[in-house]
Formats: sequence, C-alpha cells, structure tokens
Amino acid sequence: MKYSLLILIFTAHLLTAQQPTVELKTGDKAPGFVLTQQMGAVQGYSMPYLNRIVLLHFWSSTVKKSRNSHYQLARFYSKYKNALYRSVDGFEIITVAVQSDKNAWSEALTEDSMAAFVNGIASRGYNDEICKKYGVNQLPADVLIDETGTIIAINPGLRELEYILDERKNFQVIRKNITGTFAETDNSTAFLRGGNLYLFNNYGDTITKTTISPAGVFTINDLKLNQDFNIRVQTDLNPSQNMDFSIYTARGEKAFTSSPQNGELLFKIPASGMEKLIEDEDGASAGGGIDQIEVIKSLLFKPNGQGLLPRDEKELEPIVSMMLKNKALIADISTHVNSKANSAQANGITKNQAQSIRTFLISKGIASGRIITSFKGQTQPREKCAPCTEEQLKKNSRVEFRLYKN
Repeated sequence: MKYSLLILIFTAHLLTAQQPTVELKTGDKAPGFVLTQQMGAVQGYSMPYLNRIVLLHFWSSTVKKSRNSHYQLARFYSKYKNALYRSVDGFEIITVAVQSDKNAWSEALTEDSMAAFVNGIASRGYNDEICKKYGVNQLPADVLIDETGTIIAINPGLRELEYILDERKNFQVIRKNITGTFAETDNSTAFLRGGNLYLFNNYGDTITKTTISPAGVFTINDLKLNQDFNIRVQTDLNPSQNMDFSIYTARGEKAFTSSPQNGELLFKIPASGMEKLIEDEDGASAGGGIDQIEVIKSLLFKPNGQGLLPRDEKELEPIVSMMLKNKALIADISTHVNSKANSAQANGITKNQAQSIRTFLISKGIASGRIITSFKGQTQPREKCAPCTEEQLKKNSRVEFRLYKN
C-alpha cells in the first residue's frame, strides 16, 4: 500500500513537471491564471477581464531589455487607461515578473514606477503555470487580450498598441498637415538650406522621412497629433557653427529650439506643441492651445442637415459627457460635406448641420457661450480627389470638434 502510494505521488509529480508549454496565437481565447501579488496575496484572473482590453507583460528584474520600455509603458497607460472607448470600459496592464527573487522584483517595481499596474510574480520561472499557458520562454513577452477574452496581438510594439486602442475609441483622432521653417534662432532669415528630416514618435518608431527645402521649409501631411514627437534633422552643418536653430511657424513665430550635435539637430515636441505647426485652410499655422482635444465624427443627419438622427445623438454622448464634467471646455465645431452634395447647396447644408449640433448640445445643458460653430461646405476636403472612392467621400463628409480650455 505504501509502495503504491509512492508510485502515485511520483507519477503525479512527473505529470505536473512535464506539463507542456502551449503555443498561443492571435484569435485564440486567453486562458485564466493565478498570480502571487506583492503582499503575498494570491489572485485568480479570468479572461475577459472587467470588459477591458488587457496587456499581459512578462518581464524580469534581471533582464534589462525587458525593463527598457517601462517608463514609456507607464506614460502610455496613463493616457489610455480610462479613455472613452466604443464598447470597452478601459485598458489594463497586468505585469508578470518571471523570477524567484521577490525582493529584487519589489525593488524593480519601485525603480521602474510600476505602481499603477496590476503586478504579479511567476516565482517558478518559465515552469510557472502562467508561462506555460501563454507559451512564454523568453523575455520580454507581451500578449494583448480584448474585451471578449480573445488574443488580438502577440508582442505588439507601443505604436501598434496605440493604433489598436485609438481604433476602439469613441473619438476618431483628426489628422492634420504641419509645416514650419528651420532658421537660426537669432536670425529668422538665416535659413537651414536643405537636409533630411526624420519624425519619430515618443517610443522611438520612425513615423516618416522628408526633405527640407533650400528655404528651410518642411511639410508633413496627414499626421495624427495626439502624441509626443521627436524631429531629427541631418544637414551639412559646419562644426564651427555653434549657433542654435529654431523651428518657426508659418506666421514667423519661434516655436522650438535645438543646439547642433555632430551635424544633427534634435527637437523634442509635445503633442500640444505640435499644434503650433498645423496648417489652416489659408496655408498658415493655425496655432493651438494646451489641453486641446481634436476629434472627428461621421454623422448622418436628417435631410439637408435639418436635425440629428438618434444614431447621431448617441455618437455625441461622449462629447456631451466630457463638456458637462469639464465646465471650462469650449467646443469649436466645423461641418463639411463631400462632392456628392449639390455645390450650390453645400454651404446651406453644412450651416443646418452646425445649427443642429448646437441645438442638441444646448438641450443637454451646455451653455451656448461654450459652443462655436462654422460651416465649410465643400471648401476643405480631407481627400482631394476626382473621382473619389467611397472611402474618400466618407472622409470628406464629416464634423470636426476641437475641445479646449477657455
């Protein structure tokens, strides 16, 4: 009897030790798991998790490359955690430290400013149940899980994460053209004559590359502005030239300054600052304030723009909610129609649309003095096309909202 019991225990241990590692892929259902947390509590998690999109981040205090993104991840999390999504209640990050040293784990959490995340430890390393369930055998490893508990990305970069979450927001971020001129800081007519411009996001991804004209001018089209940027300029600077260079707006205002290093200039530009370089319809910088949000809506309207449909009112609910919570917000609204509309009636239609939105917002308790409207007819298409595809027509028929603090 004792011999049989020993065989049973040994066999059970062998089966546990040989539990295979599962290879998950996008489209698979994410398995539930158990994690030990900082105070020693053991917590079970099932997917989907609280109707949120979840990023599972596997790392270790001893694997430097698995910690390199933690600062940026914390900034990313603060931006997207409680954003307004269409069918999701928010975004969550659950980190899993794959290591046995709990003291080193705790110290790293503090050093990397990770207190805002849900943090757990897989103390048996790659043999831990969660690592086997998610096929983790190297670090870092990341798994993105949607609100239905489905894996939608494996090892996504921050730029891909941003794209996925932006697509699920209630607000579609407006894209704008930006322009500026490089010249000496102390002499706005001493232009930087040519060179290559590289635009990076705050995560180090290259967004685009363009050239600078002999008059120091650059233009970048269709840029999503809800993020921080770095602009790197490579040009034939004489090493003896120690003067600073600046980016000037189309109105001639000095916006950003940099000192040359090894023949390069680096400009760090926050999202709010990039608005200074936006082109308006006259080709000049439109300027912009701090704490500004720009969104675009595709509303249907009643015939000739004379009233909103129930679907349109539902689309506007997040804007109403935001303005009711933030009494200092002003809504600057512009309405646009595409080339399918009768050109002679386009201005009248967009005027009616703007008035319909204004009337609705006032009916929801928003003071009329906080609402600015303008109607653009067909004068500002996002897509200049002839003929236009259905997708291009959809982009051109729109309502743009600029929400900013007074």
